[in-house]
Amino acid sequence: MDDYTVKKYFEEINDPRQPWKTNHNLHEIIIMTICAVISDFNHWEDIVDFCKVKENWFKERLGLELKHGIASHDIFQRIFQIINPKEMEHSFISWVKTIAVKTNNEIVSIDGKTLKRSQNGDVNAIHMVSAWANKNQLVLG
Repeated sequence: MDDYTVKKYFEEINDPRQPWKTNHNLHEIIIMTICAVISDFNHWEDIVDFCKVKENWFKERLGLELKHGIASHDIFQRIFQIINPKEMEHSFISWVKTIAVKTNNEIVSIDGKTLKRSQNGDVNAIHMVSAWANKNQLVLG
Protein backbone atom coordinates (compact mmCIF):
# COMPACT_ATOMS: atom_id res chain seq x y z
CA MET A 1 0.00 0.00 0.00
CA ASP A 2 1.45 3.33 -0.96
CA ASP A 3 0.73 5.88 1.75
CA TYR A 4 -0.20 8.64 -0.68
CA THR A 5 -2.69 6.37 -2.47
CA VAL A 6 -4.41 5.24 0.70
CA LYS A 7 -4.60 8.73 2.19
CA LYS A 8 -5.79 10.21 -1.08
CA TYR A 9 -8.88 8.02 -1.20
CA PHE A 10 -9.87 7.94 2.45
CA GLU A 11 -9.51 11.66 3.02
CA GLU A 12 -12.71 12.00 1.00
CA ILE A 13 -14.65 10.64 4.00
CA ASN A 14 -16.24 13.44 6.01
CA ASP A 15 -15.37 13.55 9.72
CA PRO A 16 -18.66 14.22 11.57
CA ARG A 17 -16.95 14.64 14.96
CA GLN A 18 -16.53 18.00 16.67
CA PRO A 19 -12.89 18.99 15.96
CA TRP A 20 -12.18 20.24 19.47
CA LYS A 21 -13.17 16.84 20.91
CA THR A 22 -10.87 14.69 18.76
CA ASN A 23 -7.33 13.51 19.40
CA HIS A 24 -7.16 10.82 16.73
CA ASN A 25 -7.24 11.32 12.98
CA LEU A 26 -10.33 9.74 11.42
CA HIS A 27 -8.58 8.78 8.19
CA GLU A 28 -5.69 7.13 10.03
CA ILE A 29 -8.15 5.06 12.07
CA ILE A 30 -9.92 3.96 8.90
CA ILE A 31 -6.64 2.94 7.23
CA MET A 32 -5.46 1.05 10.32
CA THR A 33 -8.80 -0.74 10.61
CA ILE A 34 -8.67 -1.86 6.99
CA CYS A 35 -5.16 -3.24 7.53
CA ALA A 36 -6.28 -5.08 10.66
CA VAL A 37 -9.38 -6.56 9.03
CA ILE A 38 -7.35 -7.66 6.00
CA SER A 39 -5.07 -9.39 8.52
CA ASP A 40 -8.12 -11.24 9.94
CA PHE A 41 -8.68 -9.18 13.09
CA ASN A 42 -12.43 -8.64 13.36
CA HIS A 43 -13.20 -7.46 16.90
CA TRP A 44 -12.50 -3.89 18.00
CA GLU A 45 -10.21 -4.98 20.85
CA ASP A 46 -8.23 -7.22 18.48
CA ILE A 47 -8.02 -4.45 15.89
CA VAL A 48 -6.53 -2.09 18.48
CA ASP A 49 -4.06 -4.76 19.64
CA PHE A 50 -2.97 -5.29 16.02
CA CYS A 51 -2.55 -1.53 15.54
CA LYS A 52 -0.43 -1.20 18.68
CA VAL A 53 1.89 -3.97 17.50
CA LYS A 54 2.12 -2.41 14.03
CA GLU A 55 2.35 1.24 15.17
CA ASN A 56 5.90 1.75 13.88
CA TRP A 57 5.00 0.07 10.59
CA PHE A 58 2.04 2.44 10.15
CA LYS A 59 4.34 5.40 10.74
CA GLU A 60 7.29 4.23 8.65
CA ARG A 61 5.60 2.44 5.76
CA LEU A 62 2.26 4.24 5.44
CA GLY A 63 3.33 7.66 6.68
CA LEU A 64 0.65 7.89 9.38
CA GLU A 65 1.42 10.49 12.03
CA LEU A 66 -0.44 8.93 14.97
CA LYS A 67 0.17 12.08 17.04
CA HIS A 68 -1.68 10.67 20.06
CA GLY A 69 -0.80 7.02 19.54
CA ILE A 70 -3.39 4.32 18.92
CA ALA A 71 -6.96 5.10 19.94
CA SER A 72 -9.00 2.87 22.24
CA HIS A 73 -11.33 0.22 20.86
CA ASP A 74 -14.28 2.42 21.87
CA ILE A 75 -13.06 5.21 19.59
CA PHE A 76 -12.49 2.82 16.69
CA GLN A 77 -16.00 1.43 17.09
CA ARG A 78 -17.60 4.86 17.48
CA ILE A 79 -15.93 6.16 14.34
CA PHE A 80 -17.31 3.30 12.26
CA GLN A 81 -20.75 3.92 13.75
CA ILE A 82 -20.82 7.60 12.80
CA ILE A 83 -19.11 7.78 9.41
CA ASN A 84 -21.26 7.78 6.32
CA PRO A 85 -21.29 4.19 5.02
CA LYS A 86 -21.78 5.37 1.41
CA GLU A 87 -18.68 7.59 1.66
CA MET A 88 -16.72 4.69 3.14
CA GLU A 89 -17.91 2.32 0.44
CA HIS A 90 -17.12 4.80 -2.34
CA SER A 91 -13.64 5.52 -0.95
CA PHE A 92 -12.83 1.85 -0.44
CA ILE A 93 -14.01 0.82 -3.90
CA SER A 94 -12.15 3.72 -5.54
CA TRP A 95 -8.95 2.74 -3.75
CA VAL A 96 -9.29 -0.98 -4.53
CA LYS A 97 -9.88 -0.23 -8.21
CA THR A 98 -6.47 1.44 -8.35
CA ILE A 99 -4.64 -1.58 -6.93
CA ALA A 100 -6.61 -4.44 -8.45
CA VAL A 101 -5.05 -6.17 -11.42
CA LYS A 102 -7.44 -7.79 -13.88
CA THR A 103 -6.74 -11.43 -14.64
CA ASN A 104 -8.48 -14.14 -16.64
CA ASN A 105 -9.99 -17.20 -14.93
CA GLU A 106 -9.49 -15.70 -11.46
CA ILE A 107 -10.70 -17.84 -8.55
CA VAL A 108 -12.43 -15.70 -5.93
CA SER A 109 -13.30 -17.18 -2.52
CA ILE A 110 -16.24 -15.56 -0.72
CA ASP A 111 -16.84 -15.41 3.06
CA GLY A 112 -19.49 -13.52 5.04
CA LYS A 113 -19.93 -12.59 8.68
CA THR A 114 -21.65 -10.16 11.04
CA LEU A 115 -19.41 -8.16 13.39
CA LYS A 116 -20.29 -8.77 17.02
CA ARG A 117 -21.50 -5.78 19.03
CA SER A 118 -21.71 -3.59 15.95
CA GLN A 119 -25.43 -2.90 16.39
CA ASN A 120 -26.29 0.26 18.28
CA GLY A 121 -29.93 1.19 18.86
CA ASP A 122 -31.55 1.77 15.49
CA VAL A 123 -28.26 1.27 13.63
CA ASN A 124 -28.06 -2.18 12.06
CA ALA A 125 -25.20 -4.55 12.75
CA ILE A 126 -22.27 -4.44 10.33
CA HIS A 127 -22.41 -7.28 7.83
CA MET A 128 -19.16 -7.98 6.01
CA VAL A 129 -18.50 -9.99 2.91
CA SER A 130 -14.89 -10.71 2.05
CA ALA A 131 -13.63 -11.90 -1.29
CA TRP A 132 -10.12 -13.35 -1.69
CA ALA A 133 -8.70 -12.92 -5.18
CA ASN A 134 -6.01 -15.59 -5.35
CA LYS A 135 -3.95 -14.36 -8.33
CA ASN A 136 -3.95 -10.76 -7.05
CA GLN A 137 -3.43 -11.87 -3.44
CA LEU A 138 -6.02 -9.27 -2.48
CA VAL A 139 -8.88 -9.34 0.02
CA LEU A 140 -11.89 -7.20 -0.82
CA GLY A 141 -14.48 -6.50 1.86
